[in-house]
Amino acid sequence: MKPSRETGNLTTAREGITWSAQGQAPYDVVALRPPGEPPVQTAPPPPTLVRQAAPRRPRVGRLSKLALALGVVVLAVAVLWTPVAVPALVKFPTNTNVRVAYTGSLLTYVNAKTGATLKQPVAAKLAIDRHLQAMPAASSSSLALVKETMTVQAGAVHMSEVNVYALDRRTMQAVASSKAYTFKPGNNPNRMSSYYVTLPMGLTSTTKLPMWKPESGTTYLLHPLGSATAATPATLNGLKVMWYTGSLPMTLAPAYERASLAARGFPMSLTSAEVEAQLAAAGVPVSRLTAALPTVLTSSQLKALLAVLGKPVSLQYFVFGSGELAAESRTGTIIKLQNVIDGVAVRPDPASLRAVTSILDLHLNVPVVATAVAVMRRMEAAPPQPVYELRYTETPAAVTTMVNLARNQINQLAVAQRDLPIGLGVLGLLLVAPAVVRLARRRPGGPPDVAEGVVEPGISHHFLHHHRSQAA
Repeated sequence: MKPSRETGNLTTAREGITWSAQGQAPYDVVALRPPGEPPVQTAPPPPTLVRQAAPRRPRVGRLSKLALALGVVVLAVAVLWTPVAVPALVKFPTNTNVRVAYTGSLLTYVNAKTGATLKQPVAAKLAIDRHLQAMPAASSSSLALVKETMTVQAGAVHMSEVNVYALDRRTMQAVASSKAYTFKPGNNPNRMSSYYVTLPMGLTSTTKLPMWKPESGTTYLLHPLGSATAATPATLNGLKVMWYTGSLPMTLAPAYERASLAARGFPMSLTSAEVEAQLAAAGVPVSRLTAALPTVLTSSQLKALLAVLGKPVSLQYFVFGSGELAAESRTGTIIKLQNVIDGVAVRPDPASLRAVTSILDLHLNVPVVATAVAVMRRMEAAPPQPVYELRYTETPAAVTTMVNLARNQINQLAVAQRDLPIGLGVLGLLLVAPAVVRLARRRPGGPPDVAEGVVEPGISHHFLHHHRSQAA
């Protein structure tokens, strides 16, 4: 066994064992001895044993755990976005404020002063301004109130009407509201489930829609048109559209429409003189009729008949119309109206005429009476006579305005329905993926971690056993 002063290592040649006294000063393993005595080998100081640290197990730190939790939440939001958030966000905007212009002509069919039918209708240049403005202060998260102001100018004729519509902000259908009205507050007809301000989102080529007609207080069906034509092109200003057509047959005007017509100077009845003039024009002079009646009627019958003939005959007004409509299918935005006809017609109230014919029917054997009854029956069955028609089409500038509005709404739909959920999904994956990778690399079980460089004092029992054997 040879000690080494330089390195502090002690080597036993027989056993080939080497130990190290790390961090200690060099030392002698041969002690001082008296002369003549054999050398005595002393045991070296206890060496220290360096124990290498076990490999560290990967750990998921606090930030990784936070990223994992946040990523899971973001992914959940992305999954629930379409069924939960989209219905709450995609709905009729309460900042709507748009003006649409139409041009065309006003056709008049009767003399406004006498009520007599004109041989040829008189045409006047027509301009219509339609202003649609939402009322955000009166609206809610589910209901929108929209004010419509229509101004009509045709020659000397000036008309204006105001309507307020209440619609479901998601379905776009009309709903009940005490704040809605037609022409003036208090006129609140039943518009439930109809469309007027806009059409529903997600239109298809088979969709049939109940469209509201304010002048009649009723609805009519919009039918989708077939293939595109030159008059109904597939695109307007580069925007794809769907075309619909609809018509309203002669429909008896409601009380509020009659009141509006009366306020504009239209008569509500015919005087007895006007009735006599119409009978005379049909070949039945009233003077001949009254001269023949005393010979065939009793005094009470004659008195009742003359009383009826002396009363004004009520007039019935009817509303009718037709037209074509182009809409953007995704948003339901109405892009264009064209070839629209809004008309009003009139006829004498058949009930007033029947009050006369019911008496005269008893004396059809008198020629003049039979002729008068036949004329009155024709008047009862005659279709309403047109009074006037508004014929108009949306201006190109207004079409451009509506196309731009629809494109803006399409972009907003894309953000809400596509971009946001995709962005949330990507963000969630970016947050979750690193934490998942660290978890996958983590080794299950194993000894506890020992920090590298820890020096444990002492030597193993196995080493001491060999050392003591050599000393002996």
